[in-house]
Amino acid sequence: MQQAGGFLLKPEMVPKLFNVFATRYAERPGGYTRIHKYGSRRGDNAPHAILELVDNPNDLKYEMAARTVGFELYGRLARKLPQPINVQDATAVAKLAEEQRDFEPSTARENPSPLRDLTRLNIKKALRYRSKAEVAEFGTKARDHVVSSIRCLHQGLR
Repeated sequence: MQQAGGFLLKPEMVPKLFNVFATRYAERPGGYTRIHKYGSRRGDNAPHAILELVDNPNDLKYEMAARTVGFELYGRLARKLPQPINVQDATAVAKLAEEQRDFEPSTARENPSPLRDLTRLNIKKALRYRSKAEVAEFGTKARDHVVSSIRCLHQGLR
């Protein structure tokens, strides 16, 4: 803990590192961070990047996958295609997401889904090491995106 305290810029983060993060990543076999590159700094043109801890509450892949699921389910609603699930029900959306954890592109034809294959693959990546509660939260986020899209559509038609 002393070595970690000497390395970290904020010493108050040491207990969080050994308590919160240690339990979060205990079962994960590796790949704890993700790097998002975004442009260069003015002046010396040094590259900028964001180092992100994966599987955290603000995980970008998790958020974007939930928004994409909501967007695709809303698109199915707007085009009045047959709905295999109730998109207003967060539990049904979470169940759909849970089914995508074992998605393999080679079995896409045998297991049809209202979601595109790329979305199914991103769900699999985003939920791979998540708990049941986080999968339920994923369904709620996707449902909320569908509901907000419907609300925007109705406000635009008035």
